[in-house]
Amino acid sequence: MAGLDVRFNCHFFLHWDSDCEMTKNPQSSDSKAATALKLDLGSQYLCHATIDVPNTPEVLRTLKAPPHLHLVVDKSMREASDVEGAYELRLVVRAFGYPHAPKEGEKLQPLYQAAVVYAGLFGVVGKASSEAREKFIAQEAAGYLFPTARNILLDLVRESGFSVNNPQPIDFRTFWEKNEEAGKAEKK
Repeated sequence: MAGLDVRFNCHFFLHWDSDCEMTKNPQSSDSKAATALKLDLGSQYLCHATIDVPNTPEVLRTLKAPPHLHLVVDKSMREASDVEGAYELRLVVRAFGYPHAPKEGEKLQPLYQAAVVYAGLFGVVGKASSEAREKFIAQEAAGYLFPTARNILLDLVRESGFSVNNPQPIDFRTFWEKNEEAGKAEKK
């Protein structure tokens, strides 16, 4: 049976309630100034999509089971204009299809490599420091971008002749919390 790996490269941490409002976090000095931030949604757009299947069509003839899907999710953010609080967040989702789940230390040649860069324009309503606003956007906006980026990526893989498992939605808030804790532990 095909498996699924997901890896993230992100480093942010905030708590907020289900209405996308940031709530006080006693460990953060920014949270006192940013108790009621709300995300403003702007345009979303595809920046780049690609897939490489190095051994086509032979790989499709010899494949006995669906490939093991390995996802890597990265992001970048920048100020989008001269308007204070407007940002572009780019979500980079890369997929690697392997003949089977790699064992620890095992280096496998991927059957395919696909990548999608999907972006959106976002703003923040509310008063907070620039750093708190950026963290809030980075955490919250990724959840809006990921479903479409995932669908585009999986369509590329399917249209290339591979069957693929559908990764479930990602709880970016929980991930960033765990990532921040792991980063703090590494620094000690």
